[in-house]
Amino acid sequence: MRILVLGNINSGKSFIINELKEKFDNYTIIQLDDYRKKYSDGSINGEQRARQIFVENVLQNNNCLVEFTGLGELAVELNNLLHNKSYLILETVYPSVDKLVERIDRKKFDNIPYPFKCETIEQTIYRLDKEIENQQLGKIWKEKSLGWIKVEKLSLDALLLIKNYSVLYDVCQILINEDSVREIITFGSLARYEVTPSSDFDLALVTTKSIQDISRLIYQ
Repeated sequence: MRILVLGNINSGKSFIINELKEKFDNYTIIQLDDYRKKYSDGSINGEQRARQIFVENVLQNNNCLVEFTGLGELAVELNNLLHNKSYLILETVYPSVDKLVERIDRKKFDNIPYPFKCETIEQTIYRLDKEIENQQLGKIWKEKSLGWIKVEKLSLDALLLIKNYSVLYDVCQILINEDSVREIITFGSLARYEVTPSSDFDLALVTTKSIQDISRLIYQ
């Protein structure tokens, strides 16, 4: 399962990724800024090259931890290429946008070859905050995502949810690859994106096989 950690600059995405890596040690970490450092020189062409390789690596890795803002043209492109219900969203939340600006580390950002110099990091953070407030993340990602978890830190409840979604993903992959399954329908808290650690995952199937055959398929 792909776990996409999305949110504003300085909102704790890298911190969450590093914590997740301790729990999902077989997952590949894919962070957009690393690709900028490796493949871009700060030019438009360099940025396009970094983004292209970033997208290719996300698509090639079924089990990965992905970090970027989740907004803009790159987000729309990646979302269009990913299969339905093939990823879980973790959205980082923060107390205020001013706190993000206060935490800016100039040396860190100076080492990343961003292509657009028409706005400062502060201006970018405020712009992204407005886009997030206007539900742009949800408009791009929610329809195709397996689930959505808002996190400020990686709590036990969040980890339990991620583990549960991982099991759900595995079940869905089995069903998607089964020719007899015509449709998978979510309902209840799962369909409303209101899942808690104690929630059941409610799925309805349109299939030509019996309940017993489907159960054997899942548990084999």
